[in-house]
Formats: sequence, structure tokens, C-alpha cells
Amino acid sequence: MTAALLVAMAAVPVEAARRPSAAAAPTSLQEVGNAFEQDRLLAQADRVAALEQTQQSVAQVMRGGVDADHRDAARFLSGALDYELGHYPQAAQAFDEAVGDGKGPFADDASLAAIQALEAAGRDADAAREWAKWERRFPQSPLIPAARLGQAWNAMRRGDVAAASKLLATASAGAPWMERNPRLMLARATVAYLSGKPADALALLGPKTNGAPDTYLKALCLDAQGSRLKAAAAFQEVAERYPDSPLRDHALLGKANAFLSARDFKSAAEEFARVAAKVSDPGVKAEAELRAAGSVYLTGAVDSALTSLRTILESHPGTDVAARAQFLVGEALVAKGKPAEAIVEFNRVLSQYFQHK
Repeated sequence: MTAALLVAMAAVPVEAARRPSAAAAPTSLQEVGNAFEQDRLLAQADRVAALEQTQQSVAQVMRGGVDADHRDAARFLSGALDYELGHYPQAAQAFDEAVGDGKGPFADDASLAAIQALEAAGRDADAAREWAKWERRFPQSPLIPAARLGQAWNAMRRGDVAAASKLLATASAGAPWMERNPRLMLARATVAYLSGKPADALALLGPKTNGAPDTYLKALCLDAQGSRLKAAAAFQEVAERYPDSPLRDHALLGKANAFLSARDFKSAAEEFARVAAKVSDPGVKAEAELRAAGSVYLTGAVDSALTSLRTILESHPGTDVAARAQFLVGEALVAKGKPAEAIVEFNRVLSQYFQHK
């Protein structure tokens, strides 16, 4: 349930996983739990509707009256369903309610899941404070290693690499099996990369990578070492082998960027244009459009670049991409020998985007 990493699921035929539409709604908590596990294996087109139906079944079971332990379990299940549906604030609330008085058999699990829901909602700073409270509240929990690993990823997302490194050093304390945990190894490699040590990161990843995050990090490390072609190949591997990964669009952008870093501006412009046409992430799409225009400018086709840059300004007003496009418009006008017009465009950067990060 961690937002930072992909969760690998066993592949099963959709037909085998689908619950018959005519089947009666589950009436016991055990049946609802089984339905939830089946729902998670469905194709996306069927998955949301099935999860929503199961969520209604949870509410029905709770209305029927359950004892305290089963009530907390039902709330936990409700939170898990909300999480799967992307309803992270509701998931956090349901998990918090499942904690109860904190003495139940899965209170630590529910509290940890609530923090992960905060992170999935983009509230890393709030989650960081909750992680510290969690460890004080459940000092004997067997989930301590997982919690410290979660804290480390949180610290990395907030840019506190030093704190992440310290947390990872204690993640396997009292839990030697964690040393072989793929997520811990990936986290340590990520810290090495963020610390400017791509060679160390690659050594931690090993010769064979498994999964989109590992392969994507490998590509970043190769790019940092100047191995542009190898980096491009690794980015391409992410996009081709893991098309459903949230890293897919970023990998396509990374591959195109490898051509830009190698100063092959013509190829970069073509590749960025292809990326903009392929990706679904609006942020990646806008970035690809901007870099395509910038690459065209670097080939010397200033007029074509200007046309693209002005289109970007119209399509993405008030954004970081627009701010950089506005600046490049000024640069292009300087290149065309029009300093007075360029000054006007540069002033627009100051007046419209000065406070924009």
C-alpha cells in the first residue's frame, strides 16, 4: 500500500478472477474480505465497480451489528477498499478508526496503514510526524522494520537524504531477514544515488534488476555516469516491460532526455515530440513539449521553436513549464537579433512568474 513503490501481484486470467455479476452480495466479513481480494485482480475496466460494490457490502455488514474486534476489522477493510479506489483521505480516516483504543490485535497495522494513506494523499510532512508517534506508540511491534523503511522513503521524498540514511541503517536492527528485502535494497541504492554516488547505487542494485523502480533507478545512475546509450536502453526497458507502471511516462521522458544530454538535438527534438504524443501524465506531456521546443531551438530552427513555445504558453498558463517557455521566447528573440522584443518577454517572466518556483 506504499505510494512510492509498485505492488507486484500474481497474474491471473481476468475471467478466473471476475466475480459473477449475478452472484449474491457477500453477507459476512469473511466473504467481503474474499471479495476484496478477488476485486484487486480484475482488469481496470471492471475493478472500480467491483470495489465500490464490495465497499457497500462492508457498510451492510457493519449495519448488521458486529462485536468490537470485528468492527475494527471491518473499518480496516473499508480503509483498504478506499485506498485501492484512490480515496486516500477517507482511507486514512477509516484506518484511524480501526486503531480503536490501540490495544487490538492489528492496531499497529491499522495505524501504519493510516500513515501510508496520508503519504498517498501527498501529505508527507504530516506523515513524517505520524511516523515518529507510531514508533513511540508501538515500540514492540513486529512492523518496526517496515515502519523505519517507510520513514526513510518519506525522508527521501522530502529531500532529507541524511535522515533517510540513518533510518535505513536501523531498519534491519533485530530483523536480519530485512537485509535481503528488495525494498530495503532499493531504498539504500536510492540514497546512494541521491548522495551523488551512482556507482555505489548500481552495486547495490546488482547486475539484474527486477521491477520498474529498480530499472528506472539503474537508468538514472547510468545517465549520471554519462553512459547515455545504456541509460536510454534502461529507460526504454521500463517503458516496454512495465507499461502499466506509474514510471512508464517518466521513463519515456528520460530516454528522450538522454539524447538531449548527448547534445544530439535533432534526435532529442524528435524523441520528445514522440513522448508528448504517447504519455498520459499531463505533467510529463507538458515537459516533453517544452523540451521538444528547446531542442528545436538548439538545432538552429529558431522560428519553429518560437511557434512551439508560444503554443506552450497558451496551453499551460501559470505553470513552471510556461515560465520556462516564456524565458526561452526571450532567448529566441535575442538569437533573432530583436533585443527590444526580447526585453518585453523577459519582463513577462519577472512580472508573471517571479514568485513561481
